[in-house]
Amino acid sequence: MFSKHIRSRGFVGAGKWISDPKPWPHSERPANLIAAGDREAFAETIGLAVHGVAYDFDHLDSFGGAQVGLAGDWHGNTRWALKKLERFHRDGIRTILHLGDFGLWPNQGGAKFLRRIDEACLEYDQTIYVTDGNHEDHARLASVEPYAGKRWVSDRVAFFERGHRWRWQNQTFVSLGGAASVDFEDRAEGRSWWRDEVASTADVERAVRNGRADVLLTHDAPAPSTPTIEQIIRTNPLGFSERALEYAAESRVRVTETFHALQPVLNVHGHMHYGERRKRHIEGFPHLTETIALSCDNDEGNIAILDVLDLRVRPID
Repeated sequence: MFSKHIRSRGFVGAGKWISDPKPWPHSERPANLIAAGDREAFAETIGLAVHGVAYDFDHLDSFGGAQVGLAGDWHGNTRWALKKLERFHRDGIRTILHLGDFGLWPNQGGAKFLRRIDEACLEYDQTIYVTDGNHEDHARLASVEPYAGKRWVSDRVAFFERGHRWRWQNQTFVSLGGAASVDFEDRAEGRSWWRDEVASTADVERAVRNGRADVLLTHDAPAPSTPTIEQIIRTNPLGFSERALEYAAESRVRVTETFHALQPVLNVHGHMHYGERRKRHIEGFPHLTETIALSCDNDEGNIAILDVLDLRVRPID
């Protein structure tokens, strides 16, 4: 979360929906089927490929799907999240890439939210993959053993490890979560704020070590982002403290370093609570790059559909 007071006016522009999505048979998720000591042998047996930092199962390639959902901050808002999952279901979307501040909280409300999301995903045959935000229970995430670059916090929700790299439909994806809470001075460590919320130098090194990528998923906004996002960061309209701004800038430097090293065709991020998109030439990049900023719960511009074949994004709310 950047601030609950920064609201969205929806997306600028539009994408195009091209081909029909196909389901991923969730029962074949390898993490449910294999003991840790046998994972490499099992991966070789069923044809998992090595892509950078981990084994990963290219389920879109394997089952012919070409479209996934994109979602910005939900903040544990059950009613909003269920509404968006139902909207994805109407469009046939069964794989959702969430851009962080999902709502993994350490209290009973967080447990209830996750349970309700799991129930809806089971009903709609959906799976959610989260690029972690700053407002997640990072202590809990660290306690979950990763498999194939993901930490499964429930049967239908997994968080990517920071720097995880994989391929879908011949497109290379990298996920780098984390961001700074600009209101951290008003939060309680271990209950509503965690020191591990910001991407580390090691996270950045993991993300960039295998070269450029087609798609970079982040929670924080790398520079340059969209015009309005840059204006918000430049003008500090909510008057955050110098200490908070320095903390946020440190996080953004690391995400920006990753962005420029990977030179993606598409960057999708959340965090700023403003929905906007921009495509432009960035100095040093050999192609046009599009940035999609997703808004937060209770605002337009919070969800969209990505066509993995041509990387076109279509907002749907």
